[in-house]
Amino acid sequence: MQTARGAGRRDKPYEYFCFLLDEITEHLYGREHDPNDRAFLNDLLPWSDKLPDVCKKKI
Repeated sequence: MQTARGAGRRDKPYEYFCFLLDEITEHLYGREHDPNDRAFLNDLLPWSDKLPDVCKKKI
């Protein structure tokens, strides 16, 4: 949570946290991916441009 706040780009830490839980769970258990592949985690970091708008601070 502190990473989400510290990035300065997020004003919705709750939405970001829910998104993280959904995406990690989906990747590890829901999709047909290798559960040992962690490359997707870089796209979930608070400064990633690939996060959905619901997690982003509106400017």
